[in-house]
Amino acid sequence: FEGADEAIRATLTLLRKQATFWDLEQDRVLAGLDRTGADPLVLKGGALRRGVFPPVERTMGDLDILVEPDQVDDVLEALSGLGYRSEYSDRARKGFLEHHHHDRVAHPRGFLVEVHWGLTRPGDAIQLDPRAFQSRSVALEPPGVPPLRVPSLEDTLVHTVSQSEQDGVTELRRIVDLDRIVAHRELDWDYVGQSAGEAGLYGFLCVTLCLAHRLLGTMIPHDLLAGEGLRRADR
Repeated sequence: FEGADEAIRATLTLLRKQATFWDLEQDRVLAGLDRTGADPLVLKGGALRRGVFPPVERTMGDLDILVEPDQVDDVLEALSGLGYRSEYSDRARKGFLEHHHHDRVAHPRGFLVEVHWGLTRPGDAIQLDPRAFQSRSVALEPPGVPPLRVPSLEDTLVHTVSQSEQDGVTELRRIVDLDRIVAHRELDWDYVGQSAGEAGLYGFLCVTLCLAHRLLGTMIPHDLLAGEGLRRADR
């Protein structure tokens, strides 16, 4: 189509600028938290775009970090010192620790940070274990940027399936994330299946990976592709 090349180049230029701004802000936030002694676990897009995707290929709407529950107040105070403010009332935020699993703060320049102390809502049927994510975490040292701590690739895959479940398995970008995670390196599929099963996600694991296989050719184990072990109702 006439003008398509120019439109694609303009879009890529914009995405590169956005990726650069987000990289700089992510590094600024993590450096600021490091000065306070906090060692957050970077989740979702912030981790994927440093460990699996080139940053320009994986946009992010906010920076998600996981901390221990007793670190939340100190981390939020440190973020306040970096210019971040809450969008919620004090009354609402007091109920977050009991009824929710993250708080969100915003910077006037448009950046958002979600501070997680959990990975799923309290009381939900599906429950991910943040302690397991912390204990299996790995350090990334991408060239030219400060190191950061992220979940293991297996936990990242299970978390992505959880996010897809919360979206009603309607977001193609989650399926793309799964495809790129699987292609990145060999996974411990026994752990993936066990972890998803313990969280109540095994059916969604099979469904989302089957979708990735059919749409993108993602190579996954036969038992997951066939949905072995699924209950009849889940199938």
